[in-house]
Amino acid sequence: MSILHFSGKFKYQPPIYNNEPGNPEKYFDSSMNPEDVHNNITQRVEPLQYFEFEFLDVFIRKITYSDGTTATDEKDDSLICKKILLKGLLVDTAPHLERGRLFAGEIRILDLLMGKLDIAVQSDLFQTIKGKEDPKVLSADFETNLYDVLTLQNTFVTNKNSKYLRELANVDLKIYFHVSQFDFKRLEGTIFGYIGPKLSMLNDNGIRLIQRRLLISPNIDSELVNDLQLGNKDVESKNVFRNDLEGTYEIVEENRLVLIRYLNFIKFVDFKYTLPTGYRFFVVIFDRKNKKECRIDSEILLDVGSIADSGGVCIISIPAGIDTLDNLGVKIACTKDNGIPKTMLQEPKFDLLLNNEPNYLVLHSGETKPLEFRIFENNKILNDLSALEFNPGQYEDDFSPLVVSTVGKGHSEAGSYVFNIEARNLENSDEVPDPVYGYEKESDKLGLKNKLRLSIKGELPWDRYYGNYIFIKMSAVGAIDIQRNIPVRVIHSVPLDDLKENVMILDTGKIQEVVTKLMSYYTRYYPWLHVSYTYVKTREGPKKSYEQFLRIKEYLSFVDEDHLDHWHTVHESISKINDLLERLQRSDQDWKKMPRSRDFPHQGVDFLKLWKGVMVDKLVSILREQRKEVLDSEQSKKLGIKGNIIDFESLQEIVEEIDIATENVPDGYKKLFLMWKLELLERAIKEVSELKTHAKHTHTH
Repeated sequence: MSILHFSGKFKYQPPIYNNEPGNPEKYFDSSMNPEDVHNNITQRVEPLQYFEFEFLDVFIRKITYSDGTTATDEKDDSLICKKILLKGLLVDTAPHLERGRLFAGEIRILDLLMGKLDIAVQSDLFQTIKGKEDPKVLSADFETNLYDVLTLQNTFVTNKNSKYLRELANVDLKIYFHVSQFDFKRLEGTIFGYIGPKLSMLNDNGIRLIQRRLLISPNIDSELVNDLQLGNKDVESKNVFRNDLEGTYEIVEENRLVLIRYLNFIKFVDFKYTLPTGYRFFVVIFDRKNKKECRIDSEILLDVGSIADSGGVCIISIPAGIDTLDNLGVKIACTKDNGIPKTMLQEPKFDLLLNNEPNYLVLHSGETKPLEFRIFENNKILNDLSALEFNPGQYEDDFSPLVVSTVGKGHSEAGSYVFNIEARNLENSDEVPDPVYGYEKESDKLGLKNKLRLSIKGELPWDRYYGNYIFIKMSAVGAIDIQRNIPVRVIHSVPLDDLKENVMILDTGKIQEVVTKLMSYYTRYYPWLHVSYTYVKTREGPKKSYEQFLRIKEYLSFVDEDHLDHWHTVHESISKINDLLERLQRSDQDWKKMPRSRDFPHQGVDFLKLWKGVMVDKLVSILREQRKEVLDSEQSKKLGIKGNIIDFESLQEIVEEIDIATENVPDGYKKLFLMWKLELLERAIKEVSELKTHAKHTHTH
């Protein structure tokens, strides 16, 4: 199976403004022109495109075939220079946790194929580029599988002019891409990546094939630490913006190829990918069993053109001397001024991998969840964990109270280590320090001034993000410590059982209070959400303006017990809830799903359904009571009107009798009769139409 390397730019529309609770809310104002909105409200982001992520001028630059040979010229393969289109919704777990999730992704490679992406989750953030404009340029990568892939039939790419197409066959595909150098003024950044075969976690012998890590060597030379400005060489940083280095690689076993993703472990001194003076970097493949290096001549070419061609991945054939993957090892070495090679990165002897979800967790208020980590020794699952020590814990941060913690001690299972984490009850919290709103006052203890942080308790505000990192640190004698940090978002939960009594009596005050909390998940952070363009008339002519088609704070209407006899009001309220539910309940992979409803408060949808159901039941009860009054009336008995379902013969008779009855009546009554006739005809149309798709009885038993 061949591999497509690509590079180019990406465009992203993050909701930059209002991610801090201390910022003032800026409500929608239809009088503002789009330019002022961009400059003064959304910080150059187009609100019609909140969260949209797309490839921008991304092209195939290189192809690596299954035999390890390559092509970089369109004369050699017609796919070279073909454009790749990709678009999705990149929604963060929480801004301060910096873990984006790409939903509803779709891809098209011109003249070759089109398909969809599974959810892609952002890796940790690394600082591998230092620029004068921004000393902390962050980078990350995404990786996911493709599905519903269709090969395009055309005359531009065929088996005759593309070796890639000849090797494509029925192989399942994946995509990997690395993003960096995001410019908040242009809302653009740089992207590198590749499309290759979808790989299993383990091969038939239980050897790990993917997500194999390369970490800073514990014996790294001090000169390298200084020259490469390594801020943390011992263990993963607890900070979300990691200043250590990490490489990952995977193995295409069938083709005996090793794919090294190198952009998160090369330190560049500027945006032009300039290396530290005199440095060169090499991939070393060695035989772990016989403790000998089998290949040391594989330099990672790091000039701008080579990086663009490679898509940030260096592909190397496994030497013939390594006959089994059990013995395969990889490390990264570097030289300075062509001196003696020094080891910079190496594989850890032990490693751990979270089983639950990739790179992040979302818990609801009060939820307890077990986390399971698979443990590897030299990339093979380790069943006996007695030689390892595990220490889970949690980190506080400056953007949220501590809302998730590890609980008790973990335990070992075959090949796994399991421990529990628990989310704080956001609706009834014990007192907890709140770093978001700073400090309340100063105290004097033993002559030393100390700032006292504000604390909050009870029901924590709904219009904020809550979450913190938890970690697990694994230690073994003679091996480097391994640590994994997992961001955990905690969302509110609607106390449905406590609210049922209020909903059953349509307590509009309480219902509106809950709805306001639910909607604050949207309105607090994105003041220009749910807008479209319209044109307004001015003296200078038509001008483009925004209109908000879903004003979510004012959208829903509330009906109490005393106004249920106003049918149209109840119907309108139910219809609006249905419209909102339709938006909320779409698949996470649906482009039209409301942007933040992928982490809508727990049981929020159930609350809306309960509220709607109560109104429907009460209105039906009122209608049935009125129907009963009609049937029980003396006139109905005198005229022989019964409550049975009207059959088609009776329906037609009534319609014809209406025509006769309206011949000599005033216009006001005539209008009323004609409206009844239209309603009966609508019923007849519905009955007949249903016969087309349903085996429905239309007679009365």
